[in-house]
Amino acid sequence: MTTFYVYEHWRPDKNVCFYVGKGRGKRAWTISNRENSFYARVASKLARGGLMIDVKIIADGLSEADAFAREIERIAYWRAQDVRLVNLTDGGEGPSGYRHSAETKQKMSMARTGQKRSPEACANMSKARKGQKHGPPSVEARANMRAAQLGRKHSAETRAKISAAHIGMSYGPLPPEQRAKMSAASKGHSKSLEHCANISAGLKGRVITAEWRAKLSDAAKRRKPRWRTPVIVELIGV
Repeated sequence: MTTFYVYEHWRPDKNVCFYVGKGRGKRAWTISNRENSFYARVASKLARGGLMIDVKIIADGLSEADAFAREIERIAYWRAQDVRLVNLTDGGEGPSGYRHSAETKQKMSMARTGQKRSPEACANMSKARKGQKHGPPSVEARANMRAAQLGRKHSAETRAKISAAHIGMSYGPLPPEQRAKMSAASKGHSKSLEHCANISAGLKGRVITAEWRAKLSDAAKRRKPRWRTPVIVELIGV
């Protein structure tokens, strides 16, 4: 029987809950690819400051109906405390695994065809994005992210959840089709002279000791392939 849990995402900069959700598997630890723009803004702000979202499991081993009820209860609780959650609803929606039919998706596509944003809407979007930086984090931001993670350890409960989320996943080499796509995407790409010079400068003077070689060899023997192919692909609702 599939069980569900209710989780909360907390902001470490303010030590306050900002989102309540319901899910299963690794949903609570999936930060990206969320359609909630308010959630994305909070996550982006924390990342720029080198901080990570704190995940707290409130209840586990629930049926989907009980998980929905507990989710509604927690959202109501925090809002009663005047806590500003980014949840767009009061909870209890989105049955797990639901997919729109091909006909519904076609209707949604046709309804949006030809729609254009007004000049005012475009101007507001442009104004909202001014000052935002895109691309890899700065050296300072990376240093902050590293400092925030030093000494941080997952609890035994969190480790158990992560382990459970990986059950049923197989390890092995990339499939031929995926390798072909990666090869095609990489063709014609070459490192700039500046990039090569930076790599060369970074390697100069580095000496690999016998102890370092032994550690590298031992790590390689224990390491599993990085590619993981899910045996079962399922949509996890919140």
